[in-house]
Amino acid sequence: MILSSHSVQLPVSFHFDLHLPALPAPALLVCTHGYSQDKTASLKFGRGVGDDLALAALQAPHPHFKNRKFELGFSWVSPFNSAEGVANHHAFVRHVIDEAHAAGHIPERKAFLFGFSQSVSLNYRFARVHPDYLHGVIAVAGAAPSDWKVGGEPDIEVPALHIAATEDEAYSLERSRGFKAVLESHFKHLSYLEEPGPHRVPQAAYPKIRAWMSEQLTE
Repeated sequence: MILSSHSVQLPVSFHFDLHLPALPAPALLVCTHGYSQDKTASLKFGRGVGDDLALAALQAPHPHFKNRKFELGFSWVSPFNSAEGVANHHAFVRHVIDEAHAAGHIPERKAFLFGFSQSVSLNYRFARVHPDYLHGVIAVAGAAPSDWKVGGEPDIEVPALHIAATEDEAYSLERSRGFKAVLESHFKHLSYLEEPGPHRVPQAAYPKIRAWMSEQLTE
């Protein structure tokens, strides 16, 4: 008997909701949720920033049961083939921004990219590889990419806002400050904030995110 292992590339289904305000939106905010969440969480994040924005609420492509009640959660990437997960995430974000621009929802093919928890490091990788798609990247309660190190000259032009929760049970404040040092070695324009709260998007962070976005659009 001969046992051989194979892989084949087949289409991956991506699901997202698009929220469009009645008046022309000042920008598109593409929102990505954390591990075991879904696109309803992504939309909630976006609405916290502003209902007058065009909002794309993305859902990760990999489903799993998150508890014994068989409720579904979704994941962006796993250690099994992380490079494939990163590539799928990048293709998904590009498609959403391209589609919003082609449909006339945004005047240029650019957006702000918001990430919470698991999706944060993926969004940072996207900013490095596809800077022309972004006005800025916003990260809350998440990590810097694991293979990024401290040192060297910053080379990413996309502005970044990183927000750490001071009582975060997933990423301690000490770890978050370590991520800050890493990100400062890669982003030319990094804003770093610490807000009280557990592993959530701190309520006080939403108006600060919106103010930061407005600054990037006027520069």
